[in-house]
Amino acid sequence: MKVIDISMTVNRNTPVFEGDTPLCIDYLSFGQINTSEIKFTPHVGTHVDLPYHFGYEQPGAQNYSIETFVGLAYIADVSQAGKLINIQDMPASAFNYQRILLKTNHPEAGISKELANKLTGHDVRLIGISTASIDPKVSIHFEAHHALLSHDICILENICLQDVEAGLYELHAVPLKWEGIEASPVRAYLIKR
Repeated sequence: MKVIDISMTVNRNTPVFEGDTPLCIDYLSFGQINTSEIKFTPHVGTHVDLPYHFGYEQPGAQNYSIETFVGLAYIADVSQAGKLINIQDMPASAFNYQRILLKTNHPEAGISKELANKLTGHDVRLIGISTASIDPKVSIHFEAHHALLSHDICILENICLQDVEAGLYELHAVPLKWEGIEASPVRAYLIKR
């Protein structure tokens, strides 16, 4: 068994989506006890977007079963696609899985509206991507987010797949059980048996 960490390291320099709150840490010391206070957007680093992010369903990760975020996942290498990942860039077999992770080669890559709509017609529970957003960086209407989240498909963003080969893995990317929130950081990893 091999465990592969696919999480982004988070620190004060971790980039966030324009307008989001970057990680802010205040260190506190009480004699022998050290603690800290943190303030950040839940979209920092590797994270899961939940349907409430765009106003769908109820807020909070507590509404989702852990099985949404744990289980067999197919990694599709779509690095040849460039900035916009279309249906024809996907291996046909990818649509047979509930969890699909997209390995991109472009920092601004995202999926097309057509691909997002095709995913909603299958039994997909989670789609992940190795960029900051499932939508291309130039998107102003967030069509992929809307298509996926309105169909209760959670989105895993900022995963690190550069050293991972395409194929089947067991994914673990469980969000914190926060109530009333639209996203959550995760420590995502793969198991290859």
